[in-house]
Amino acid sequence: MGRDGAGGQFAFGDDEFGAGFGCVANRVIGHGEARANRLVAAVGGCLADG
Repeated sequence: MGRDGAGGQFAFGDDEFGAGFGCVANRVIGHGEARANRLVAAVGGCLADG
């Protein structure tokens, strides 16, 4: 389950892995920002490898 917000902020949790993650940008950039996609992919990779 996750939630996004204005400016690219987002948070999510994964019950299966017992993990949560959040990211808060220091400037408003907009939705769909590439950094956010890379962070989510990196966290997902760590959970899958864990």
